[in-house]
Amino acid sequence: MQGWWTEQTGVWFAFLGMSGLLVPLLVWQVNRGRHRQAVLRTWIGVVVTYSIITVAGAIARLVGQPNYVWIPLVYAGFGTAVPYAATYHVMKKRYTDIELRKARARDL
Repeated sequence: MQGWWTEQTGVWFAFLGMSGLLVPLLVWQVNRGRHRQAVLRTWIGVVVTYSIITVAGAIARLVGQPNYVWIPLVYAGFGTAVPYAATYHVMKKRYTDIELRKARARDL
């Protein structure tokens, strides 16, 4: 079966997993207690986007695409979606802790 793209193009899909530049920016905003809705929605958006990429990789595998098509999709999608999904509640709890700390400081 002919691949959806060439082997050289498949290498670029491995860079999909490089949303690592987004993490420090979002964590910085969390630690400042700013932009709660924007950060949490972005976090969910990343999980959903990379989950879709993982599903696309699984579909590619099922329809018989070559390894250079489905492997970058599955690895980039799964390797990014799982850590983001696992740390979502940590980020949400951090926002709650910061809000409680601010409320206690106002009460003093």
